[in-house]
Formats: sequence, structure tokens, C-alpha cells
Amino acid sequence: MNRDITCICGSTDFSLKFAHDKPAPNDKVFFPIDETYKHEIHECARCGHHVAWNSFDESVLYDGQYVQTTYGDKLKATFDKIINLPSEQSDNAARVDNILRFCDRYFMDDNPKSVMDVGSGLCVFLHQMRKHRPYWNYIAVDPDPVQSAHARDVVGVEAIQSDFMALEGQDSTYDFISFNKVLEHVPDPVAMLAKSKTYLNDGGLVYVELPDATQAALEGADRQEFFVEHICAFSMPSIIILAERAGFVPLHVERIRDPSKKYTLRAFMNVEGQE
Repeated sequence: MNRDITCICGSTDFSLKFAHDKPAPNDKVFFPIDETYKHEIHECARCGHHVAWNSFDESVLYDGQYVQTTYGDKLKATFDKIINLPSEQSDNAARVDNILRFCDRYFMDDNPKSVMDVGSGLCVFLHQMRKHRPYWNYIAVDPDPVQSAHARDVVGVEAIQSDFMALEGQDSTYDFISFNKVLEHVPDPVAMLAKSKTYLNDGGLVYVELPDATQAALEGADRQEFFVEHICAFSMPSIIILAERAGFVPLHVERIRDPSKKYTLRAFMNVEGQE
């Protein structure tokens, strides 16, 4: 595999930031590792976006083993642990609090809203949303059958088992669509974000969370933001470029340090002219 990389901003001017010849500590790699293993992080000179280059076929990262490797047979136990964290220790509680405060200011009404969560995973996000807005309508989209069943049976929301890019036959539209730490896992985040416009009501909101490469890089190569499962990690300029290239207007973008100590960029956006 060559190292020809094109950035989300269009630049091909990259420099090598970090290089691994074995997985970083705590990085869960579930495929065989040999002496040819390389995981490199390259930084765009123009916008500060970080892109991974790997010596292996990246399709192995999401061939059905990811959930099993990450959670094993403890998916429900992991879910229970997360939802029972004290609020001051919970990334998810902070996320939901921030989202609801923004939505209250943006929509300025008490009408029930419809929410689609793309890449719902353990569905802790929709669980927390339901606690605070039980009269809203929720749907989880996730390619994994185990996690989709968990969303339906445990969280109690509608769930669609599908890769979002392959989603078809879904005619409903939504007031709020979320991508919580999802777009860094896909080869074309612009295309995935752009597809959400198909399912967004006029005047609706899209919310995106992404790993903050700029801040994480200050602490070195072994940060979680650069683990092998992440195809890319973002800078403040590149998350704005992502939104604009996907056809959105960024309304509010900020960087935070999560209670879990992850570095995160988060953004609310809508389609131009639909406020």
C-alpha cells in the first residue's frame, strides 16, 4: 500500500506525525499481528487534519469482530456500568445535557422531536435522551445485529440494523440526527454526513462528535484518539471543512475534554436557509 493521502481539505501535503510497529498500550487489535504491522498517523500541513495509514487491509476493522472484541459477552454489563456512572464522570450525561440545552434554544418549542442516532452502538445516548425527553421519538441505526437487538430489547427504541451508507427504504425524516464518535471510523466521512440530509426535516439539526487530534497530539502517539480503529482524527479547521463540504452550516463548534479525559470536538449544524 502506498502513502498517497488526500486530506478532507483537498491538500496532499502531509507529514508523518506518529508511527507504530505494534499496537499502542490499551489498543484492542483483534487480527493477527506480525513484523509487517505499521500504523502511521499523518498530519495535514494546511488544516491540521490527521489521517491514518495502515499496512493492513482496513476492512478487517469492521468485519463483525469489533463488537465481540470490544465487549465480548459483556455488552449488557458494559451498558449498565456506563448508564450508572455518576453524572460528573459520564461523557454521555454531559453530552445529553449539552444537546438538550442547545435544542431548547434552537427549536424554541415544547413539541416532541424525532431523533435518529447513527452508529448507536451500546445505545447509551438514546437511553439518556429518553430519560430526559420520554415523549420524543427515537430510532437507532447500527450495522451490528447484537447492538441493534440491544437497542430494541433493552433501551426500548426502534432500531434498524444497517450500515448507514447502505440504508434504503427508510422514508421517515427526523428533527435531530446525531453522529457520536462515528465519522472517524469511516473512509468517507463527508459522504456519510451528507447522506444525513436525506433524513433531516427542514429546519432540523445535525450533531457531530469527533476526536480532537490537535489536543491529543500534545500528549503523544499512544492517545486513544489515534487508536487503530480510527481512520482519521480532526482539527478545528477540519471539522468545519467536513460540515461545509457535506452541505451544512456550522452553528456552534467547540473543543472539550470529556470526563473520561478524551479530547473531543463537537458541532451543531443545519442546512443553509433552513433555520
